[in-house]
Amino acid sequence: MRNQTKGKKKDLDYLNNFISDCIINNVVSLEDMISAAKQQISEIDQKIIEVENLKKTRCKLLTVVSVLDKNKLINQDFSKILPLFNINNHYLCQKILYDIKQKPINIASLSIDNIDKQDIISCIKELSEGKVIYINDQHIYAGENFDNFLKFVLREA
Repeated sequence: MRNQTKGKKKDLDYLNNFISDCIINNVVSLEDMISAAKQQISEIDQKIIEVENLKKTRCKLLTVVSVLDKNKLINQDFSKILPLFNINNHYLCQKILYDIKQKPINIASLSIDNIDKQDIISCIKELSEGKVIYINDQHIYAGENFDNFLKFVLREA
């Protein structure tokens, strides 16, 4: 019985404070007080919707953090990997890299059926600039970003 009285007293206190605030703000008619209460309810409802949307976004961001945190890119700085996504002609890159994966290849012997020599040269240049490969003594070797390119760009395991 006592708990019910406390709750009602608090509600009455809030009602008295609301009416007092209305009168101070020159809202004196019953209809205007009801309208002011409805306006506040509407504002609160809008804020609740905003909070619910923020909760959904927060959940998605936690997923992003979880996925990225798990992979930590093998202690690599993500900014080092981003430029790799700008390398063009993934099909040609893939063909070249699969050959290099087996063993270093001689530049002079590099030819791919139906691919223009200039396209091959451009691809090698891009891969070299991205440190995916390096050239030494006319041979092409896997570079420091070789595995990252395969994993993150070509999506190889």
